[in-house]
Amino acid sequence: MSAKFYRILIITLLLSVVIASSAYAWWSGWYCPNFYDNGAPDGQYAPTSYRHGQGDSSYSGGTEWFGSQMQWNSAQAANVQYYSHHSYWFWCGWVPMYYTHDHSDMSGKLHGKAFYSNFPSPKYDWDDDDGNGWYDEGEVVSLDKDFPVPNATYEFHTYWERKMAGNGYLYETPQLSGKPWCMSEYNTWRYDDNPQQLNYYTYGSMQSDSQLLLSEKTPIATSTSFTATLQTELGPLNVDISDNSPFLKAELAIPVIETQDDLHNYATKIKDTVVPALRKLGVKQAFTVITLKHPVHLDVLFDMVGKSAPLTVEVVKAIYIDRNNPDTETNVWTMQVNIENGDSIEKVLAPPDFSETEFESDVAQPDIQGETIEDIQADTEQINLELQGIVSIGLWLPLDTIDGLNNHELVYLADASPTYARVLAADSNIAKQFRFTHDIRTNDTRPDGAPSFVIVQPTFNDLYAEIQQLLLNQ
Repeated sequence: MSAKFYRILIITLLLSVVIASSAYAWWSGWYCPNFYDNGAPDGQYAPTSYRHGQGDSSYSGGTEWFGSQMQWNSAQAANVQYYSHHSYWFWCGWVPMYYTHDHSDMSGKLHGKAFYSNFPSPKYDWDDDDGNGWYDEGEVVSLDKDFPVPNATYEFHTYWERKMAGNGYLYETPQLSGKPWCMSEYNTWRYDDNPQQLNYYTYGSMQSDSQLLLSEKTPIATSTSFTATLQTELGPLNVDISDNSPFLKAELAIPVIETQDDLHNYATKIKDTVVPALRKLGVKQAFTVITLKHPVHLDVLFDMVGKSAPLTVEVVKAIYIDRNNPDTETNVWTMQVNIENGDSIEKVLAPPDFSETEFESDVAQPDIQGETIEDIQADTEQINLELQGIVSIGLWLPLDTIDGLNNHELVYLADASPTYARVLAADSNIAKQFRFTHDIRTNDTRPDGAPSFVIVQPTFNDLYAEIQQLLLNQ
C-alpha cells in the first residue's frame, strides 16, 4: 500500500477535534497583579502588568481554555535573567532557576490537554497532583536566559477537557523552577505567595457527577508507601519507582543539560544504549519521543516513520509564527497537545481562531496602560498563527524504525528511554508487590509488554527547548 493510503487511514481513524476555540473573554484590562514572593533572595520575578481570560468550545464532552498575558518592567525582567544566569542549591545540585508560569485546576474536574505560548524555548509539563488519572496542573518553563524582554507581551494558554459536572476555578502562579540531576523534570524552587484566581468555570448541559463517574475513574487518594531506585547500565538514567496509587510511577532522571556538550552527550548515550538494551529484554515496540532538528510537515514525518504510525501517536509539539507580529522576540508560538480518544492530528494542529474573541464590557482591575476594551479586542484579533511544522512527537514504534530515525538527517534524537524505564519498573519487586497489594489480576499491557498500571514521568521529555536555546538561538 502507498504512503498516501496510510496517511488517509491515519486521518480517517483519528476522529475528533481537540483544539478549536470558539470564544475567548479577557476578564480585565492590563492591571498590576498582587504577586509577591517574600522568599525571593535576589529580587521579585513575577510579571508587573497582567491580564487573564477564559474561553470554551463546542468539543464533545466540553472544554475550557484559560489564558494569561503578562509583561515585565526592566527591573523585574532583569531579576528573572539574574536567576537564570546564576546557580542555586536545589536538593541535590547547583542549577540555574528559570521562570515558570503555572495553571492549576483547584476543583478536580478538568483534565489537561494542550498548551500554547509564545515563551521562548518553552518546556511544558502536566502533572496529576491528586492521583486520579487526570492532569490538574500545567506549567511552562522558559529555558531562554534572555527571557523576558522588558515590556514585551508574553502569553500562556492551557486547554482542558471537562471530566466532571459542576463549577470550579483555576489558580495561576509565577514560579522559579530548576532541574538538578536527581529530578525527572523542572520542579518548583520558589513561588509567589498570592496566586491569581482565574475566573470560575461552569458547565452547560453536562452529565451529572453520578452519571459521569460510571464511565470515568473515581479519584483515589495518592499514597507513597514505598520507593526504590534501580541503577541501570545507562548510568545517570536512573529509575525511581514509587507507589502512586492507582498507578506505579517510574520517574526517569534525565541528566542536567546546560551546554551543547551536555545535549550531544545525552543524545549519543541514548542512541548507543537504549535500543540494544530493549532488544536484550525482548521488547518489540517502544514509546519513542522524536525530537526534530527543525519544524517538519506532518506528511514528511509520517513518511519518515512509515506505516507503523497509525493510532500510536500520544503527544505532538509544533511551532507557529504570528504573521501579524514583526517582533521576533514574541512572534514564535509553541503548541503541545496530548492525543487522546481518537483526536484528529490535522485538527489538533490547526491554529486557534482568535478572530471570534468576546470581551467583557467592564474592567475588574485598574487599567495601567489606558487601554479600552476595544483596544484589547483589536490587539488579540490581530494574532494570525501559521503552522511551521512539528518539532517533536511521542509515539509507539518498532525498534528497527527507531534505529533508522536516529540515523535520519532531520532527527536530532529518537528516544525510547520511557519504555526502558517502564520495562525496568515492571520487572522490579516493587511492581510484584504493587500487583499483590492492589489485587491486580489482569494482564492488560501496553505495546512494550509492560503492564498498563506502570506509568513514566515525564512521559514526553523532548529536547526541542534545549535545541532552541543551545543550537538554534546562537
